[in-house]
Amino acid sequence: MVFIRKLFRLVAICAMLALLLAAIPLVVSADPHAPAQTAARRAQLIAAPASAQAVASETDRPVAESKSDVRSSVPVPAVPAVPAERPAERPAERPAERPAGSSAGAVQAPVPPDNAQPIVAQPVVVQPVAAQQQAAASLPQAAYASPVYDVESVPARKGKWIEVILSEQRLIAWEDGRMVLTTPVSTGAADTPTIRGTFRIYRKLPTQRMRGRDYDLPNVPHVMYFKAGYAMHGTYWHDNFGQPMSHGCINLPTGKAAWLYDWAPQGTVVVVH
Repeated sequence: MVFIRKLFRLVAICAMLALLLAAIPLVVSADPHAPAQTAARRAQLIAAPASAQAVASETDRPVAESKSDVRSSVPVPAVPAVPAERPAERPAERPAERPAGSSAGAVQAPVPPDNAQPIVAQPVVVQPVAAQQQAAASLPQAAYASPVYDVESVPARKGKWIEVILSEQRLIAWEDGRMVLTTPVSTGAADTPTIRGTFRIYRKLPTQRMRGRDYDLPNVPHVMYFKAGYAMHGTYWHDNFGQPMSHGCINLPTGKAAWLYDWAPQGTVVVVH
């Protein structure tokens, strides 16, 4: 047992010696001239000019520190003083705000205000120019001041009255809402249109000679005047009824004019539309 104890002590001593021997090369590998180099470096810095010292000191600084110093050494342009009172910015001079994600060159539609009312398009009925000109040419100036006939009230009228429909070139005699006569007629041509409105027969002549600038018609039968020189009468010089032919009067076939002359007394309403 004593021998084993001695053997363990000897092994422990050997291990300690081995560790000491392993540490010796580390101590020897250290640079023995480091203190001398440090002293020489200090002597060079003392002998060098101030500019060299600045370069050396800048080189010896850590990288992070040198970067911060470079940023701080860059001259910063002076900011002009802001005036105490700025003029009010006009709304028209303010640039329009672009929504997020839109490109700089894209044109954005104006955004209506929150309180803007929606605009509802109203239908506009536009009459063709040709129709307007034709309607204007078909009426003399006096016709615009005449009352406008309401077609919807035809069945409601009582008594005897006469209706002349220019668009159909037709005359209708009504009595208590019942049609008693209908016949094609010839009203005024485009340059001598028949007047429109609601009138009354104010004069009746069995025959009359009618003369004008380019016509002379003797013995015109069954003449019924309803407005100035406008009259309904029989026609013997043409039979082209249903087409505008006259100088403003309403031309009827002679037989129809005779029946109407006997049926309609003076004062009978005449509606031309």
